[in-house]
Amino acid sequence: MIFSCQICGHQSSNSVAYLRHVKIHNNLPNLVLQCCMPNCTRTFTKCAGLKAHLYRKHKKRVTEPRLSIPVDLTCHVDFCTAKFDSLTKFYSHLKGHIKEGRTVACPFQQCNKSFTVISTLSSHLTRKHRDSGGGNLIESIAVSAGVSGPSGTRDDHDLLSDMQLDAAADDEQFEVFPENIDDSLFFRNLALFYLKLQAKLLLPASTIQTIIEDLQSIHDISQSQLLFKLNEKLHVLGISDEAIRTLIDDLKTEDLFRTHNTHTLRTDQRRRTVFKKQFNHVEPVPICMGQNEAGKESFVQYVPIKQTLEALFQCKSVSDQYNEVHTRAQTKDVFKDVWDGENITENPVQTESLHLILYQDAFEVVNPLGSGKKKHKVLAMYLTLADLLPHHRSSIDQMQLVLLCKEQDFKYFGQDLVMGQLVKDLKDLESNGVVLPDGQVRKGILHSIAGDNLGSHGIGGFLENFSLSVNFCRYCEIDRNTFRTDPLCRATTRTVQSYREHVQRLEGDLVQSGGIKYDSLFNELSFFHVCKPGLPPCIGHDLFEGIVASDLALYIQHLVKVNKEFTYLVLNRRINQFKYQGNDANDRPCEVNPGRDKLGGHAVQNWCFLRMLPVLIGDKIKSPAISAGQIAYLRVLVDEYLHFRKQAFPGQPLKPKHHYVSHYPELIIRFGPLIRLWTLRFESKHSYFKQCARKLHNFKNLCSTLAERHQLLQAYLSAGNLFPQAVAVEKAAEFFPTDYNHSIRESISSFDFGPDNTLIAHEATVKGTKYKKNMLVVINESSEGLVMGKIILTAMATLVDELKEVLLRALPNLSEAVQEILIERIINSGLESREDLRYVKQDDIADLLPVIQQRKLLHAFKLASSQFSSPTTLSVHSCSASNVTEDSQPSSHIQKSWPESFQVPWNLMPTDIRSAISDGKRPSPAARRQMVRVVADEMRKNEANPTRSQCLTVCRNIVQQYPNSFADHLDNGQLLGSGYTSLLIQVKNRIENLNRTSSFRQHRSSGRGEKRGPTDTYGCTRFQPSLPPEETENTVESKRQKLQEIYSREGINGDDRAEIKQLMETTFYLQRCHINVLPAPTIEDLKTKWPYLFSQKGLYSHFEFLTDIPVLRTLELAMEECGKAIVEFFKTKPTNVKVKEVLSLGGDVELSYCVLQLLMAHFSENITDLILLADGSATTADIERTINIPETPRLILLGDMASIQRWMVSLEGHILCEGIQPTFLTGLAALFSTFYTFNLKYQEEAACTLEFIQRRFIGINPERGSKIGRGKVLSKKTGKVGMKKSTTVNPHVSTLLKRLMDFQWDFI
Repeated sequence: MIFSCQICGHQSSNSVAYLRHVKIHNNLPNLVLQCCMPNCTRTFTKCAGLKAHLYRKHKKRVTEPRLSIPVDLTCHVDFCTAKFDSLTKFYSHLKGHIKEGRTVACPFQQCNKSFTVISTLSSHLTRKHRDSGGGNLIESIAVSAGVSGPSGTRDDHDLLSDMQLDAAADDEQFEVFPENIDDSLFFRNLALFYLKLQAKLLLPASTIQTIIEDLQSIHDISQSQLLFKLNEKLHVLGISDEAIRTLIDDLKTEDLFRTHNTHTLRTDQRRRTVFKKQFNHVEPVPICMGQNEAGKESFVQYVPIKQTLEALFQCKSVSDQYNEVHTRAQTKDVFKDVWDGENITENPVQTESLHLILYQDAFEVVNPLGSGKKKHKVLAMYLTLADLLPHHRSSIDQMQLVLLCKEQDFKYFGQDLVMGQLVKDLKDLESNGVVLPDGQVRKGILHSIAGDNLGSHGIGGFLENFSLSVNFCRYCEIDRNTFRTDPLCRATTRTVQSYREHVQRLEGDLVQSGGIKYDSLFNELSFFHVCKPGLPPCIGHDLFEGIVASDLALYIQHLVKVNKEFTYLVLNRRINQFKYQGNDANDRPCEVNPGRDKLGGHAVQNWCFLRMLPVLIGDKIKSPAISAGQIAYLRVLVDEYLHFRKQAFPGQPLKPKHHYVSHYPELIIRFGPLIRLWTLRFESKHSYFKQCARKLHNFKNLCSTLAERHQLLQAYLSAGNLFPQAVAVEKAAEFFPTDYNHSIRESISSFDFGPDNTLIAHEATVKGTKYKKNMLVVINESSEGLVMGKIILTAMATLVDELKEVLLRALPNLSEAVQEILIERIINSGLESREDLRYVKQDDIADLLPVIQQRKLLHAFKLASSQFSSPTTLSVHSCSASNVTEDSQPSSHIQKSWPESFQVPWNLMPTDIRSAISDGKRPSPAARRQMVRVVADEMRKNEANPTRSQCLTVCRNIVQQYPNSFADHLDNGQLLGSGYTSLLIQVKNRIENLNRTSSFRQHRSSGRGEKRGPTDTYGCTRFQPSLPPEETENTVESKRQKLQEIYSREGINGDDRAEIKQLMETTFYLQRCHINVLPAPTIEDLKTKWPYLFSQKGLYSHFEFLTDIPVLRTLELAMEECGKAIVEFFKTKPTNVKVKEVLSLGGDVELSYCVLQLLMAHFSENITDLILLADGSATTADIERTINIPETPRLILLGDMASIQRWMVSLEGHILCEGIQPTFLTGLAALFSTFYTFNLKYQEEAACTLEFIQRRFIGINPERGSKIGRGKVLSKKTGKVGMKKSTTVNPHVSTLLKRLMDFQWDFI
């Protein structure tokens, strides 16, 4: 069989020769090595991985021999006489000894190895004794053992040990053959190695020279020894001295390493010459600008942009991406990339052009102090192409350098001198274009210039003083006074014409006009102007280093100092103790400094802090694709934010960045999603130049040094693949579903995963994003919010096997020959994932299948791709609500649904709404929000939870009735999407908030196990668990007795021991059996059997096992989250006289006790129905003797409320347990636990308060059942006493929950 190298086409006669050959490509960037075996699509980035794969997967294996005579194999480990009838069982037994901590000697003759690690033993047996057979075992193990040929099945031991092999050990398994190495390939690989050292690893030229010389010396010594040995052996063979000298001279001449090291690559200058000739190197051109302030000549290092594009397109992957981007299907009103923005879609002439995105910024290459500040500050401009896929565009390697100069020189010489040559070349690109490798000429158009606000204003000719200038916006002509007075004011948008008018005014004595101080040099281009717009905002600087950094600090300060919700110490402790995963661990948020008016972190740290607020405070998550309706909703949110921000902090004026955010909706329509043009990825490019400066220590001509090194790096990258694989998995193994537990097997049951088509790994990189085990990812969205998933296993199905599966499912009778041709053609067409199957067209397979089969297969491809594609946007289209057209009218005999006949109660609307409607103007954000509340409340009178379709009908009718006030449109009158999406989202969100009983917890379903009754199993996840697999009835009973013995010796204080905790966890099954038995046992009986259950820790632990909820921690978080809000609610809206009495008491009491008092007062329940007070010095016996303790649970507090000394919990007239922490909340947690631990109903006297605690604080919300007993009630109609109706949710509780949500809505 011939094996062909996919990189250079070299052909090898066997797999070993193929492996030896591919090593010559080791230094290629982003190396991808294809498995050389037929029908195997595995790829690798390292030769070691390919070698291990070939050995494990494709090498012919010798299976375990079968013993020919039925003899027993006797264990040879000391004091063990176990016997076995097969090698498999014998090997497993040896591994068991290792688990015991014993040392196991190799069981084969003439092998003295010993092992203490199972994996090492398995690897040794596989590598050394795979072919030994039973006949080579030590005689004491199998005296009469004989061996037959290989059996028909492969031993499990072989499979497991194969998975443990490392690549280094495979060398001994392959025979090495001499092979002729191509001189040019070796030379290229060696040159790439030196280029990698210089350009990528940034070693100084002197260091590289030392490495080369020392390596050559070592190589010469090794060669001398080798030639000496060769000389000796040839003399023994009788070869003449002259022939030997000739042979040795020839060998020296053929030494490739010495030849190139001592000639072509000998010096730094020679190596640079080779680099420039061998690879796509674009030489930076120094352009003299004249003499600077110090009288020295200054240069700008310019990399010719046309040559850069020509070199870039020499890489095939760039051409492929260009074609893919220009043939992609676009969805109307959905913005996924810059290609969906109007800057491109409105100019048909631009569709086939190259679209250039420039970025400029100044950065320090060192961290100077004092007089050295700004001395080495460099201005850089980079280039990327909008014609690349977004995840590749954010890669640093593909970003090209355009120019470098010192920032001081840029300020001194100005834009014309520094960037004049660049603009000249851009004009040439617009007119003449650039010739690509395929011979086609493509014109180049400048799409945009990204940068921070200071840099963008400098490029655009705008004023750069944001704190004092009157006109501070580059998108509109708003002035500072107007913005401070009315942040929502829409000023005149800047246009090309208005810009020119201001520039003409500058011809006089004016320094600036309308915020413009000079005409930008880039406005000379035909297809670009800074006011088209051409200077996109950076959400990193505007939001994360601007608004988030300053405003979030204000909100936190308000919550800490005014509301006193928490302290800075608590918040900073949570920030530091939070367990960050993945990339978040690299950008941990900084602590919040009480003395600063803004957050201290950089943009990514602040972004991380904002995303972590669902755990700390709260936040929302952005989507990578935005629909037109979402843009409209964004505008509503921005207006609301600016309105309420101005109201909340009138003493803190809004900043220019607040105003820039108000332009985001229009700018998204122009540029596409702004995250595609933010500067954070460009700024990462600075790190390369900073490393260069710090490692090379050469500051004499800094810009020249940096530009030269960067261009050498680009030459190195051009030698291989510029972009990494879309999906990359390292250290992967075959996936065997049977090796995993039931939950994993169940989760993948809908997929055809198996060892033939699936790999597993601890991490995988998909389109540049690394996914690791234990990371949390968004997997869906529900009415409750985002559904998160935790990665516990990374599995990847190989593409060929997936494709084959789809083919056979659609066409089961397809021949293997046609299958292979189809697979090869589809793979070669550029298929990267199963999702790409949707792009296969009928023309692609027209010559291989009949028409009907083609259609069947394309239908199967469509289904297969949609099954694995995840929606990235929530687009809202009017057609999704109904198939009926807008102008169609229902027949008179068809009854209208309530949404169609819904009447908006305009008479209940705020005055601002009614005035806006009559004047045809848009209402204020506060008035619009109030209108949404009224509409939602009125809709819920018809249906408690209206569907999105029903909400859509109502909102569409409102917008059609009053389009000027409520339709989604831009300032220029352009309608966004359907025109009513923002109102629809607001109404639907309001309804979902009203129906959500807990803002931060999802509803929990009742347990699925054995059901005893809705009251008993209510909210439990392990009401009656199964017996642990390693236990029996006798063993758990013995452990229960052991607990009794420990209690008899050590008493209740023994529950601190780890052994007690372990025994209680193991016997949880038996505890539930004893509690759940019918008739129910007395508490005294249970206390005798389970003494450690009747402690604070015992109750907490049992409740957590039973419900999966840590009761004390949950209550603490609930009090932090909404305790003060509940108190404020009752202060604002006291619901009855008892509530007012509680509020009037005041006093220094614990917040949780105050909340409980208010709740019981609101529900007209007596505090004594849950809480009893006793003397602080009383004992258990004193309390049981002096207090008439009720049968139902009570929390007994010892001492006064200002200083609780102890607490106890009682049940059935006796003390159940005593607390070890003197706080009210710990006692309340223990009291609540008793209702679930012992299957108790809530006492009717305190049922409402307990159900409120259950639903709002604990978060238990089952779909059926109730813990409230059905009490008796007198019927008004019949006058007879009957049973109360049973309801899932107490109406008094649900009403209070709803009113609290309405109250909290004002603070959102």
